[in-house]
Amino acid sequence: MKFKLNDITNVPEIPLSELAKANVINKSFLLAGGEEYPVQKMLWADGLTPQVVEAHFQKQKTPDIFVYTIPNARVFGPNLIGNADWDVYFSNQLYPEWMRAYITDGHAKIGKTSDPSTLKSHTISAPCMAVLNFQYHAYGHFLLEMLPKLLTFRLLADYGFEPRVVIPQDTPQYIRKMMCAVVPSITFVEYDVATEYLIIEKLFLPAWMATAYLHHSYVISTLRDFAIKQVLTHRDGPKKLFIARPKKQLVRYMENHEEVEQLAKTLGFVVIRPDMIEWKKQISLFYQAEIIVGEYGSAMHNTIFSRPGTKVITINWMNALQSAIAHSCGHKLGYILPDDAKPKMYYYNQMDMQSFHLDTANFEHRLRMQVI
Repeated sequence: MKFKLNDITNVPEIPLSELAKANVINKSFLLAGGEEYPVQKMLWADGLTPQVVEAHFQKQKTPDIFVYTIPNARVFGPNLIGNADWDVYFSNQLYPEWMRAYITDGHAKIGKTSDPSTLKSHTISAPCMAVLNFQYHAYGHFLLEMLPKLLTFRLLADYGFEPRVVIPQDTPQYIRKMMCAVVPSITFVEYDVATEYLIIEKLFLPAWMATAYLHHSYVISTLRDFAIKQVLTHRDGPKKLFIARPKKQLVRYMENHEEVEQLAKTLGFVVIRPDMIEWKKQISLFYQAEIIVGEYGSAMHNTIFSRPGTKVITINWMNALQSAIAHSCGHKLGYILPDDAKPKMYYYNQMDMQSFHLDTANFEHRLRMQVI
């Protein structure tokens, strides 16, 4: 179903102390942005396309951070927030820009109906917060787009607000555990995406805390502190990590992944599958590693927990997201493209499998340059 957007970027601003009294849509200032991190040099630029290099060196500034208040908000479908006319609230301060087309092009699925008004409604009088978006089943999207929003819970708690958090009933168990690990006092309000929608008398929508995935320093420092705590329990992680992906993929596949993994082992890398490791231990491993290598994907985005100075080598390139993490965290980043020198990219409306082969001689050369 296609939805109209209601852009709320320029709604009135009120002091945070008046948040509880708000009876119209508004926003309250939380943290100042405007941070411009040093652009990290690439480990190498040869062998890369101009698109990859130019995207890496694009400068961005972090945004000011706000929390929006939506009276009588409707929460429906895959975490869509709208009004009584089913127009969806949107702002670049709330969501990545690419989500705009997803909502307006009709990709948002609401059970088996095209009319959300036919769903069963439930009214929630307690204040709530919404942090998820429609990609709540995807680890990388949750990590970089939704988990930062959840950190706002801590800021609101300082002002006496501890809202419940709205989630669909089919939110994966591992996502729930992550949310509880970051905010132990969290209380969920759930709804069935296929049959229900919620009317929430007062809904808080926290800002995304990033500009083009360049995250606010509050996010980076909070996640790094969280990672340090995990090291106390999971010590002695390897210094050289190779991140293996699940063998079955939907949209891209490295044909010689076994050969590449074996070569990494001969160079002293420990090969891990993060999706097979408990989340807190994953974080500890990424924080302790000095060099991390792996194919572009959600697991490599765990480098947001890695220390400044960590070397990150990404196989393939899809967009500048990994570069934004490097700039936010102070990483030394390199890309290795497939042997045809063409990035294997992905678009939400294009699900064709793209298989590729990696030149192992080039791979070995790049790694030896960094580990010797």
